[in-house]
Amino acid sequence: MVTDCNTVRRLWQHLRSAVARRIRYRITAGGVLFTLAILVVGLGAIASGNNLLFLIVAAMMATLLVSGLVSRLCLAGLELDFLVPEHVPAGRAVPGKLFVRNQKWLMPSFSIRVEAIRRPGGPILESGVYFPLIAGTAILEETVEVRFPKRGAYRENSFAFSTSFPFGFL
Repeated sequence: MVTDCNTVRRLWQHLRSAVARRIRYRITAGGVLFTLAILVVGLGAIASGNNLLFLIVAAMMATLLVSGLVSRLCLAGLELDFLVPEHVPAGRAVPGKLFVRNQKWLMPSFSIRVEAIRRPGGPILESGVYFPLIAGTAILEETVEVRFPKRGAYRENSFAFSTSFPFGFL
């Protein structure tokens, strides 16, 4: 009985840690329009009692669900390394290297954009980087311009991955 409780406790801890690593979704304008279309067709289905409209609503909701799941799969397993030269003058743009690695061995990631989240007093990445395809187990390298506003040591860990694959709703 004790081992069963320990197994359940370990499974519960694993589930909690998986939920804690969540991905924040941002709904795009196309996603808002698609959701409104689902509501309009759903209200029409309820008002008319037409079974075909109910099937269309179900297909539209399934499309929205699949879009969220596939975009989450594209973002899963991506790893980022950001390297800058050892000696960097303050206020000048210097080249930095951005390495993106896809840890999934079979599934590629499509339409990935990497952007630095702006923080006051932190380094400024001049622009985001777009990768149309990152194959499984591939490491892609891109040179970016980065500017440090003042002297000192920096620790930057505020980068964001985003994707608009497959439909761009989320």
